[in-house]
Amino acid sequence: MPRSAPLPCRHPGCAALVEDGRGYCPRHRNDLRQWDNTARAKARQSRRAWHTGDPRWRALRAEVLREQPLCVHCEREGRVGLATVVDHADGNAMNNERSNLQPLCASCHAAKTAREDGGFGNPRR
Repeated sequence: MPRSAPLPCRHPGCAALVEDGRGYCPRHRNDLRQWDNTARAKARQSRRAWHTGDPRWRALRAEVLREQPLCVHCEREGRVGLATVVDHADGNAMNNERSNLQPLCASCHAAKTAREDGGFGNPRR
């Protein structure tokens, strides 16, 4: 059977050709673990009261977005942003009380997560 053609490394900006099927050149092999690691995702989901695919979470999320379709952070700043994410306001994913859930747009949620979890050089809270 003929071999498939080599593809460029999946790391952004890297044009090295990869033949082994993993998608990353030897220089960017660590990206494979960073981006494609299901163990990290499973660990993150285990720290939640309900994982994000749970029907109870999906129903609660839909209810929150139906009640409040606009991002609460954008509203505070005088902007209008459509909420697509339901966030735990206190950062505790085990606390699914309605008072702890807030609708956010994706950019506000990313900024809040980076601020609280130490992303982009921010200190972890």
